[in-house]
Amino acid sequence: MLITKNIKGVTAEFNCEVMRVNPLRPEAVLRCTYEGKAFNAEKLLPEQKAVKFWTPILIGGAKVGGISLSSEDFAALEAEVAAINAAIHNEAVVHAEAIRTGALPITVSWENGEILSGYAVYDMDAARELTRLGVAKEVSGWGCLVDASMVKTLGTSFTVPEVESYTAPVRAEAKQAELAKEAALQQARETAAQTGSPVVLERWTEECDGSATECNLDGYARLMMPDGTIHVKRTHTF
Repeated sequence: MLITKNIKGVTAEFNCEVMRVNPLRPEAVLRCTYEGKAFNAEKLLPEQKAVKFWTPILIGGAKVGGISLSSEDFAALEAEVAAINAAIHNEAVVHAEAIRTGALPITVSWENGEILSGYAVYDMDAARELTRLGVAKEVSGWGCLVDASMVKTLGTSFTVPEVESYTAPVRAEAKQAELAKEAALQQARETAAQTGSPVVLERWTEECDGSATECNLDGYARLMMPDGTIHVKRTHTF
């Protein structure tokens, strides 16, 4: 869209286009060109019917931070932005579903790093599914680290259904452990309520917190209280 403005006595021509510059960018980009130089605008301003620039440009000796548009031109740009954003959203939904169902395979690659080396996955939907299934984790400053044992079994290209089959035994065991833990908690809750006395859930020791002299270790006990709350009791061991 060609927009002509008179700014400080200078006839300025802007070419404004709505596009998707980066395939990974989650939104439409408004690209403006002035005197052969292209730059991305920051946003559309509905109330002012204007385009706001990230950085002011110099026109006729004045710094210009944006340009106003006619109602028709603004509505046209706004409609283009909405259409591209809707297309991006639809693509994201289709892509996520393709990853989830296995229609689109996941590919991982080995990455060498100074602190950490391992298999990485860069697709966000793939990373989300692998993390959900317990075979990947986000490492700050590195990326999404994928379980090497799984890659050794499945290879560097696999689908979510294949990962679900691979992790099924472990997930079933974890589910059983979770149910057993909840059952034990419920039993302790009932016992504490019936007897009126705390029930010990677990005991452990840690280094003394320094609040007592001549003490190296503190004993801890996690207790189920008669009112159903869980309380941690600390005892100094002299």
